[in-house]
Amino acid sequence: MTESIAKRSSSETLLKRSAPTAEWNTLRNDDTEVFAEMIEEVLNRGHSIRFRAPGDSMYPTICNGDFITVIPIKSPSITNGDIILYQHRSGVTAHRVISILKRSALQGPQDRSSSEMLEFILRGDAAIESDAPVRSEQILGKVISIERNGHRIDPYCLRIKLLFKTRRFVSFIKRQLRRLLSRSA
Repeated sequence: MTESIAKRSSSETLLKRSAPTAEWNTLRNDDTEVFAEMIEEVLNRGHSIRFRAPGDSMYPTICNGDFITVIPIKSPSITNGDIILYQHRSGVTAHRVISILKRSALQGPQDRSSSEMLEFILRGDAAIESDAPVRSEQILGKVISIERNGHRIDPYCLRIKLLFKTRRFVSFIKRQLRRLLSRSA
């Protein structure tokens, strides 16, 4: 056992040893950069990662304190409805893909050919507004499992999809009502 731990990087060892007890899941704001770097390193090496999700931005799909399992994913295989873990300037966030935008990008100043770049519009299930567009290089992985009170939840089962679509419809109605009220005021 000592040999196998010595072969791993320090962050993998930390994650594998402390994940079952979840001691490292109570991170403070000043630890979020280190946490994001650890997650990125583990996922870039092709490993999955499990950690306690902070916050309620994905309520009711993911609640504060639920354990989520994230696997590495390549951006071309992402589809609408996937829950994606991505990196931004203040840490990492797991939100749902609302839409995927394909943009063309010039290869270079002398080469006028273009290639497609993907941008993802994400939003927390509890949020009314979408996040800023996310580039492919910000994507770290895809949430494949949620664990709440010892029970596993498939984030892509029919019940969860219906809850998400209902919340999305309610958000749409709220936005429309705000627009109507702001016009009449």
